[in-house]
Amino acid sequence: MLDNPEKTTRLLAALKAAAPFDVELAPSLIEYLQAQNVADADRMHHVVWDLSYAGDEGGIICHLSRSE
Repeated sequence: MLDNPEKTTRLLAALKAAAPFDVELAPSLIEYLQAQNVADADRMHHVVWDLSYAGDEGGIICHLSRSE
């Protein structure tokens, strides 16, 4: 869907309208973040407070809150 600019714009707008919302990180992502010494990487549950679009190659980026 991200290769369709019109659908991408609508999807991003819908996600931004839903923010903030809770997400659960996959165990493999948590392991990667811990290996990179990212703060709060030990928590599975986070809150998405904003979103950005980084183009076709970057996709949709979720901005997570640092603490609950």
